[in-house]
Amino acid sequence: MFRLTHRLVRALAITLFGFGLIAQIQLSGGGVADLETALRWALLTGALAAAVPFGLRDDPHEIEPEPTCPLAPRLRLVVLLIAACWTLFQLGVLSWGAISTSARQWDGVVAWELRARALADQPTLAQPLFLDEQVLRPSHSYPLLWPLLQGTLTQMFGEATSRMLPVALWLSLGAAVFTGLRKLGVTLALAVTTAALTNPRMLDECVGAVDSGFADVPHAALLTFLALGFARRDALLLSAGTALLIWSKPEGILHALVPIAVAWLSAERRLSIAATLGLSTGLLAWLPLRQDLVGSPLGSGLWKIGLGLLALTAVVALTASLLHEWSFRARAVTALGVSLIGLTLTFVFRQELFGHSAIGAYLEESQRGGRALGRLGRMLWEFPQHALFGKGRLAVTFLAPCVTFVMLTRRGSALIGMAGLYLILGLGTVTMMACLTPEEDFTHYLKSSIGRVLMHWSGAAWIVTGLFATRLIATGSGGEDDHDQALAVQNADTVSTT
Repeated sequence: MFRLTHRLVRALAITLFGFGLIAQIQLSGGGVADLETALRWALLTGALAAAVPFGLRDDPHEIEPEPTCPLAPRLRLVVLLIAACWTLFQLGVLSWGAISTSARQWDGVVAWELRARALADQPTLAQPLFLDEQVLRPSHSYPLLWPLLQGTLTQMFGEATSRMLPVALWLSLGAAVFTGLRKLGVTLALAVTTAALTNPRMLDECVGAVDSGFADVPHAALLTFLALGFARRDALLLSAGTALLIWSKPEGILHALVPIAVAWLSAERRLSIAATLGLSTGLLAWLPLRQDLVGSPLGSGLWKIGLGLLALTAVVALTASLLHEWSFRARAVTALGVSLIGLTLTFVFRQELFGHSAIGAYLEESQRGGRALGRLGRMLWEFPQHALFGKGRLAVTFLAPCVTFVMLTRRGSALIGMAGLYLILGLGTVTMMACLTPEEDFTHYLKSSIGRVLMHWSGAAWIVTGLFATRLIATGSGGEDDHDQALAVQNADTVSTT
């Protein structure tokens, strides 16, 4: 069953990647996209990716306890029935809300729904909504993956049915969490998946909920796909997911750097190359389209970007083979140096590449370092309240991995692993974006946005919780000598926090 759900998640990710790549290439330069044909070809590609286990490799050093359930058979059946019935009830309510109402919030209307309708009627950017400066278009530089896909579904099945897209991706988030928890057994995995799907931020009437019209739940699904990619060492899922982040939301470019950093720090050559190829492909497909949207076509400058990204991929491919010979500290220092060089170049060319965008606004705000540092103290106070103590309506989403990590530490085991490092760096981007937000009213930003952006990482947090729980089972059931030996082998491919 876990193998089936993994292949379904992988097929969905490759389908989304193929569709986004074809559609965006067709739209570049004012072209007309054949959206239905693009989706059919993408579905075929996704089916092939699910059938062929290319790029899939379980970690040979991962601790493998037998998935045992402490519950009696009858009680186990009760848990399964409750989890299944509750998930189906939520699915029914969300489906009804999505089909019966349009987007309920401002960004959901102007950034996603209006653009989806326009692309369904005329699948080209050569129309007033995208290019006419007289038209109010406050989100004109937002990525187009979800409007393109919703517009395609509108062409094929009607607008009401197309609104089921976020609901389907909410289910896919649950499938990814379920697959990542495979070592806990079906019963516990399904119970934890139900908890992950029962996220108040996703279910109520707040901004970013499943049926609000926002792209937050689809973006959260992509980030969860990447967590699963690290848990299963799935290079294909990791590469496709990295590119999809760039096409999903404005901050996706920043999020797409996290998988590269994690693979590099973990000395994973194959995953480093996969994530870098995903980043390069995503930027090459999106940047020309973004420049068309802001009225500043790249033209001949595209080849320079392509050459730079090709050089980046080559450097990663050449140096990744040396990573196993370096200590974690050496890899971290090198990654920091490369990041500083990249940030410097990005800052120099910020107007050419990211003008009139969220990333551009963050870069401009970075010049006001004093205000960002002042906000950091406020953020360090607010962050635990939203992530751990219920203020952000995230229940035990981020508390669970913290508690299990503390329990592991008390038992003499504090290995984070790649999925855990991915979550930590991801939450670091949340803090950085909060400190660099261009909004003058920081209190309003914390109230309206911090819970929503934390929700993006909720699926990854549940996968990390499952991995920690697995290690907790291993340390509790095995002998001390066997446990120490397993950790010594595993330490070659994971990050130690001790």
